Amino acid sequence: MKSTFKQDLYYMFHSKLIIIFLSIATLLVFLGALQAVNLQKSSIIQFEQTKLMYKNKNDFLKDLNKNYTENNITDEEANVNTEVDNSARYSYDYVKKSNYQLTSLGFPLFIAKYLGLIFLPIVMGILGILLSTTDYKYGTYKRRLSTNSWKEIITGKIIGLSSIISGLYFYILILSIVIGLFLPNFSKFIDLKQYNIESPNPSFFSAFTLILCVLVLALITGVLSFLISLSIKNLFVSLIGFLVYYLAIPNLGKFDYKNVVMNIFSNAGKDVLGQPIPYIPLDIKVSLILVAVYVVLISTGVLIVFNKYTKYSM
Repeated sequence: MKSTFKQDLYYMFHSKLIIIFLSIATLLVFLGALQAVNLQKSSIIQFEQTKLMYKNKNDFLKDLNKNYTENNITDEEANVNTEVDNSARYSYDYVKKSNYQLTSLGFPLFIAKYLGLIFLPIVMGILGILLSTTDYKYGTYKRRLSTNSWKEIITGKIIGLSSIISGLYFYILILSIVIGLFLPNFSKFIDLKQYNIESPNPSFFSAFTLILCVLVLALITGVLSFLISLSIKNLFVSLIGFLVYYLAIPNLGKFDYKNVVMNIFSNAGKDVLGQPIPYIPLDIKVSLILVAVYVVLISTGVLIVFNKYTKYSM
């Protein structure tokens, strides 16, 4: 197990894969920074336009001190439309949140929300597929089996994959913190203190929940992709199947794995701005239980197929 772990780390560095994935992660963070700056600019425009809708300034200030109800409606084309009953306070909170996301504390949360549902799982899934199928390509599994059992090899690879995913994720967070220090220099701010309204930033608990949620989902995607491609044994088929499921196949219903993940992700990232996600609502406790069940069932099923298949071929 330990030797497999070291060999996979050596392969990642020697083949320059780690540099490629670090470069991809860096690019995604900088694209996220551009998105955060544009979001902040659009929030100010929206706020100013909302002010102009009020003929009386006192009416605007009165609504500004009221709470609002937000309702996301998904249309037939899976577009999410947001309806609110108090546009003044909504636009104010929108500016407040977008300003916070241009800080060293807020930008990592924005990046977690921006990358956590699609980009990070895809990157980590591809990484899992590569680590799984490379040994088939070069025939090194047979050589490793002369000194290690399948259990030791698979366990070592999963530990190595998890370590690499965690390392990439924390690199993204640290880079986000650093970039967040400079983002205010690329934006214009309006004075919100004049309105004397308390609108708290995300709490430590909600921030920690989002950061942890994204990490766990990335690990699950990477490990499941690794296990499934271990049985498929083909890089091309594994990649195509993975990308088709994530990018081409729509939400298949309330209990579809992607819909369950969307429920968990949306709940964890509710205090951070981002594009509304089209999903079918599901109780958060049910979603957490379903993810655990899916992971156990898929992992067990894949390993059973793999064990049966490799008894004769390896």
